[in-house]
Amino acid sequence: MKKYPTVFTSGQVAKICRVCARTVNKWFDAGLLKGYLVPGGIDRRIPVGDLRAFMLASGMPMEWLDGPGEPADVVRTAWGKVELAEPRSG
Repeated sequence: MKKYPTVFTSGQVAKICRVCARTVNKWFDAGLLKGYLVPGGIDRRIPVGDLRAFMLASGMPMEWLDGPGEPADVVRTAWGKVELAEPRSG
């Protein structure tokens, strides 16, 4: 069984979810992704349980938590759900 950190940074979440850190910060600021601000700063921390819940609710593959793999093309719907795009030819 894979051992996960108990808390992730915005940058780590961005790599896991295949998005940029700014997108993670927007999810956090909109209340879609739960976590907390580091005291005295603007840095965000996301507990692994909250990340897992967000990924499940968004339809993201849980395998992404296992580390980097082949980059996936991701399409976000208007409601924030995540769908894998059709593979590109060529």
